[in-house]
Amino acid sequence: MAKKSLRAIVIIGLVTLTLPISASAITLDFQGAFDFDGADGIAFNPTSGNLFLAQTFFDINDDAIQTRVVEVTTSGTEVLTFNPELHGLTDVQGLSFLPSPNANLLLTEQDTPQGGVLEFTTTGDPVPLGINFSTLPTSDDGDGVIFHSGTNTVFIADDLTESIYEFNTSGGLLNTISTPGILPDFIDPEGITFDPETGNLLVVDAVAGTRSLYELTTAGALVSSVDLEALTGFADPEGVTIDRSTNTLYVAFDRDDKIGAFSIQPSQPVPEPSTGWLVGPAIAGLLAWRIRQRRRYIA
Repeated sequence: MAKKSLRAIVIIGLVTLTLPISASAITLDFQGAFDFDGADGIAFNPTSGNLFLAQTFFDINDDAIQTRVVEVTTSGTEVLTFNPELHGLTDVQGLSFLPSPNANLLLTEQDTPQGGVLEFTTTGDPVPLGINFSTLPTSDDGDGVIFHSGTNTVFIADDLTESIYEFNTSGGLLNTISTPGILPDFIDPEGITFDPETGNLLVVDAVAGTRSLYELTTAGALVSSVDLEALTGFADPEGVTIDRSTNTLYVAFDRDDKIGAFSIQPSQPVPEPSTGWLVGPAIAGLLAWRIRQRRRYIA
């Protein structure tokens, strides 16, 4: 029997693994739209099942810009209207609902000195002891607002400063998220809400930006995005709200004069490629090779 020395060869393979991560991806299916003239903000009321819309428009009779809040059904039938100008608000852009049992509205007012976040009832009365604070000087152009029940904080989207601000309910600034810092073309953040299933923020970037919906963590990390213009043909998304009881997302398209409805699928884990050194299989392959070689020499 001839003997030959065997030289051990160590092979370590570099492979790409697909590992699940705990992120989520928004999937939207456009269901249709109803007509509404120039809605800037939109909020779903879980108590009534209706939508509230912030509308700024030019009144030809008064030859002036007017603002109002309109309650409509999800098919577009008007239920109620109130005039914030009766209480000194002349440019309401965003609105959202506080959670039950409060269920009042939060409004964003752009004009100084009223600029800031103001709490109103659903019939248009101010709530003096509610959440009322000025966002100046940080933001005087709050377009969208949402009270996040998971963090108990208020987020504001400001397209002028291209930022998303997080405040406590007394108006203390907690965090600033630069949207161009997320993506260079994300420069026109207008509407904002959050998904109660994931806790992530949903932000629409309007006509001057990418015309898309962005899903962000509350710290500002990008999770996923959807091109709304490609999906609908509408170019100016300015408000967004969600009804998770029916998995429906609503978007107010201002210049398009439309309120769009989308089915929103529950978020799923997103696989992420991960490169790593694969040692175990390489060692197993080496051992099998040595056994074959030994048998060959013995034979």
